[in-house]
Amino acid sequence: MYGILFGISFIVSITLLAFLYRIRNTVMGKLLIINTILVSLWLLMEVLSYYTEIEKADILFQKIEFISTVFISPLYLLIINEYANKNRKNLYFILLIFIIPALSLLSLTSNSIPYKFMSHVSMSYIKGIPILLYAPNIGFYINLIYT
Repeated sequence: MYGILFGISFIVSITLLAFLYRIRNTVMGKLLIINTILVSLWLLMEVLSYYTEIEKADILFQKIEFISTVFISPLYLLIINEYANKNRKNLYFILLIFIIPALSLLSLTSNSIPYKFMSHVSMSYIKGIPILLYAPNIGFYINLIYT
């Protein structure tokens, strides 16, 4: 049931992506397409981790999920900014939005630079559902507060 639910959600997100392709030339359309791709990536990694049941692969899939979720919040902020027609489209504003997600991504991939993201990473399967177990570190909390 769990795998079917996420599989259907992935198909719906790909369908939404096909509909968004028609408005790809607008700024908001581009932002929505990028956001939908990130959500689709998250759903795909959840489906893959459910069906593979190989611990090392599942940990990799779960970390890739974190990569997609790190960038969803700043993209929503840009979508809201575009919708409100604020003229803050300079590079400085975009750098301010993406500095914490970029540091979180670096922390997630290296787990040490500039700070630790998580430690004691392992997988647990409860009724066949993969659950990522970890001890959150300062990087996780910084990203959580930012989000």
